Amino acid sequence: MVQNFNLLVQHWPLYVNIKAIFTLIPALLGLKGNLEMTLASRFSTQVNLGKIKDKPTILSAVLGNFALTQAQAIVVGFLASVGAILLKYFTEKMQNISNTGEIDLANSLVLIAGCMSTASFASLILAGLMMFIIILSKRININPDNVATPIAASLGDLVTLVILSYLCSFLFEIKSQLWIHSVVIVVFLILIPIFIYYSYNNEFVKDVLKNGWTPILLAMIISSTGGFIMGYAISYFDDIAAFQPVINGVGGNLVAIYASRLSTALHRTSEQGSVPFWAPKKWFQYLLHTFSGKANPESKTAVILAVMAVPGHLLFYFVITRVKIYNNTMNLATMTPSFIVFYTSVAILQVVLLLLICYWLVHLTWRKNMNPDNVCIPYLTAIGDLLGTAFLAICFYALYLAGEERLKTS
Repeated sequence: MVQNFNLLVQHWPLYVNIKAIFTLIPALLGLKGNLEMTLASRFSTQVNLGKIKDKPTILSAVLGNFALTQAQAIVVGFLASVGAILLKYFTEKMQNISNTGEIDLANSLVLIAGCMSTASFASLILAGLMMFIIILSKRININPDNVATPIAASLGDLVTLVILSYLCSFLFEIKSQLWIHSVVIVVFLILIPIFIYYSYNNEFVKDVLKNGWTPILLAMIISSTGGFIMGYAISYFDDIAAFQPVINGVGGNLVAIYASRLSTALHRTSEQGSVPFWAPKKWFQYLLHTFSGKANPESKTAVILAVMAVPGHLLFYFVITRVKIYNNTMNLATMTPSFIVFYTSVAILQVVLLLLICYWLVHLTWRKNMNPDNVCIPYLTAIGDLLGTAFLAICFYALYLAGEERLKTS
């Protein structure tokens, strides 16, 4: 659904006139996905361990997580939009295609106000939905780890992209009244310390407020690198915009499920800061145990997730081609056997690498006395964004060098 919507909106006036939005989308979707998936993983673990079970604890946990995700979302929205504007500016400078050598103030305010509003509204909707699903899943004896994280990842991208497109389009239409955009930005900046104060006094999220910012901000830098690659690649291969949300979304969804299940297993079998009995003893055992280790209680999960990537990507590829044919925007170069094989191969490689990194990173953070629910998913999804975008750019460029000149934007 995300890639279909992406195909529909890329020719809107907003996307045509504010090119920085193409750089913004990978970073914003990745960062927003981090917030929702971290919330889903954290809340699922707390529910599975019985820490959230009656009305008082449910109410306190829900309100605390609402306040925390709002503070994080607004900060993320502001930093992601500013980062996208600066990245686009320096990219144009490097390519010598900037006409004025200056940043367009009106378009920048549209992007910042729209991005902060999108992050806030999307988090409000998604956080509420995630916590409801997790509590409901536990009540009907379904493991929330298997349900909440993939829903957060898939719905998060779609909801965020829809809100961003329509809200920024509205702000773009009224950009002659820049005072509105300025007021929106100021109001959200004022709300940040209010949400932080409430979160600090809530037992369920106080620790996350103190220790959860570093992963989010470092993930933003990693995701922005992917956005930089995307902004550069799309100027040569515009078809890359249709495939990028898919390769990043699938990889992020699958590795988030694995991280959430591993974290729950660690909470159940050992104390945070200790070395569980089933942890690998040597560095090379992480490579072996991820998919085949008998001691790893989630090794079969990793195999299933890796295998799922194959039919998943083929299905999404079929949907993308059907939509592009319907819209009369199909590039025949993306329908060749060589493209299908190369694209599927790099997509599967991304998933396998993410699962390997996940198994090592979850154990590392646990031994360092850090909660993997709060730390790992931002890094993993950001690395997934970077790997997915880089591999996709390599796929297009390698095929172009091999003689498939139709891939290049005419």
